[in-house]
Amino acid sequence: MLENLNNSLTYKSNTKRSTRWECVKGLIASDAYLAGWNETIIANATKFANMDPVPYDIDGGLAGSGVLDVARQVQVRIKHWGWAYKMTGDKKWAERTWQEILVASGNDSSVPFGTSPDNWNTQHWLDVGEFTLAFAIAYDWFYDYWSAQQKTDIMWSIITLGLDKALNVYSGADTSHSWWYNTGVNGNWNCVCNGGVIAGAIAISGDDPTGASQTVLQNSIPNAASNCAFGVSTDGTWSETAAYWYFGTSTMVEMASNLETATGSVQGLWDLNPYVNLTGLFHMYISGNTGMHGDLDAGDFVMEAIGQRWFGELGSGNYLSQGYFGGEGQNSNRWLYYRKRTEGQNTIVIDEVNQLVTGTSPANYGSTDESQYTSTSGSEVKLDATLPSTSTAWYWMDLSSYYSGATVRRGFRYINGRKQAIIRDEIQNANGTIQWRAHTNATMSFSDDKKTATLELGGKKMTVQIQTADGTFSQLPATRYSTDPALPAGDGNQDQPNDPTTVLCIELPAGSATIQVLFNPQWDGMDASAFVTPSSTINLADWSNTSHN
Repeated sequence: MLENLNNSLTYKSNTKRSTRWECVKGLIASDAYLAGWNETIIANATKFANMDPVPYDIDGGLAGSGVLDVARQVQVRIKHWGWAYKMTGDKKWAERTWQEILVASGNDSSVPFGTSPDNWNTQHWLDVGEFTLAFAIAYDWFYDYWSAQQKTDIMWSIITLGLDKALNVYSGADTSHSWWYNTGVNGNWNCVCNGGVIAGAIAISGDDPTGASQTVLQNSIPNAASNCAFGVSTDGTWSETAAYWYFGTSTMVEMASNLETATGSVQGLWDLNPYVNLTGLFHMYISGNTGMHGDLDAGDFVMEAIGQRWFGELGSGNYLSQGYFGGEGQNSNRWLYYRKRTEGQNTIVIDEVNQLVTGTSPANYGSTDESQYTSTSGSEVKLDATLPSTSTAWYWMDLSSYYSGATVRRGFRYINGRKQAIIRDEIQNANGTIQWRAHTNATMSFSDDKKTATLELGGKKMTVQIQTADGTFSQLPATRYSTDPALPAGDGNQDQPNDPTTVLCIELPAGSATIQVLFNPQWDGMDASAFVTPSSTINLADWSNTSHN
């Protein structure tokens, strides 16, 4: 797998990157958009340069969130100063970077920075990965400025604080903090940890007298190819959620770029998983403008229209709560916290208990496949989103395996040229109270029969209507059930407040039920007569591209 890795890696890296930096300069001179970005980056670099070096602030203990934020702040600063140096040639950016390097390596006796020899904190290995990447960038981007002694100092920081720690993981000398390297760990941890030490190894490979860089590359590249790259499933979805997708994929792309620049290939990083190229779709579909986190949330939905997010996710809980990262088995403490529990999601809850973690959700879906296109009017380019009334996209899932003994199916569908939407739930043999739950920041009012809810948010309105016979709307607080298992003792283990979010709820007794809810965003300029009332009797099994025409 490891092709063309030799002692000229640093030379290749700097030669190729020098050419690319010159290209960037030329683009800035001719492209107003890129010139604007350049001005912003240099303005930020100036702001960072006027700040003290990043302090060693520990978040929740070294084994909690450690010094991850510290590492990322150091990395962001070095990237900005490196860009500014490459664009201007002004040595002040290198000098300010050196000041940060001295502190972040623990080599400035006047500024405490962790405890040697583990300043970069293997108790929370993401920190090691991010620090190593930061120092790799500093070594490479300022390579032509550093003196021989400065290069040596940075190189030994990369080796002793980063690469040697990775070698301990590979050899089994460190089994307490090595789980991210295990087979099957295919989320952001594997990507960030491998990506950081790979960057460090590439940066110093031509100068490293120890051989540590070669050993790291021989171990981390195939490990990343077998694990990090498999964060992407066959349809592009990511093994975690959108926020963690960002951490994982951005590092995976940096890793690939570093390998390609230094060796001429990505060294098989993506060869084992041919679906990596689809993962950009996942982020667009799952999060819109914001992110989501791993919850017991099969059947969950987020709804945005007319510039507002009407129903959304509460996001992450307190990372430092007891057991929050203690595994994802059915009895994990993670599922005690409201924001992770099924009741904290926009889905169906039966008998006030969590969904089963072992569930799977086979799906059926379709689309009429219209797309936006650009039109030009004079010098103005517009996206044209005019769609026929028959335009739709839909899917429905069998969620039964997430519920004990019940049959649960849920479908989502656009109607009326994608200006309205419906959610349909078909439930049989529920062994307890059925709740349809959706979290919103909107204010609510209800019709006299409580079959229609009017939501107001950001000066806009949406009406939500129950189309089926049973059930009425109510508004509930976004808080845990009184029947939920107790949380661990301690102030740090309590649910976070969720105000101003409340829950739009439909509650039905145990047994069988069909719930169809119609969502009507009140579009500017759309007359009431332009809204349609879809049939509420079309079963999910009969949905097709034309079933609701």
